[in-house]
Amino acid sequence: MGCNTMGDLPHRSVFPPDPTPQTKEYCPRVRGNLPQGLTLREQVMDGKPVAVIEGTPTQTGEFIFVVSVLDWRGRGYQWIRLVVE
Repeated sequence: MGCNTMGDLPHRSVFPPDPTPQTKEYCPRVRGNLPQGLTLREQVMDGKPVAVIEGTPTQTGEFIFVVSVLDWRGRGYQWIRLVVE
């Protein structure tokens, strides 16, 4: 997955878990480096946990990282390429 954003402007990406009703645990993690100004946190939306990357990036460049959302099977991830201009 790739996306572009502008430095000094708010950014938000949401990563939901596998919609399987058997989900027992939800544990968002990032491997790699987020740009300065962005953070990963867990949030509840519509009664379900989601991983949210948000903030205002203050560092420009290309950032490649993995967001892992461990579901009831203990797996689930997405490679992200974020370009901050």
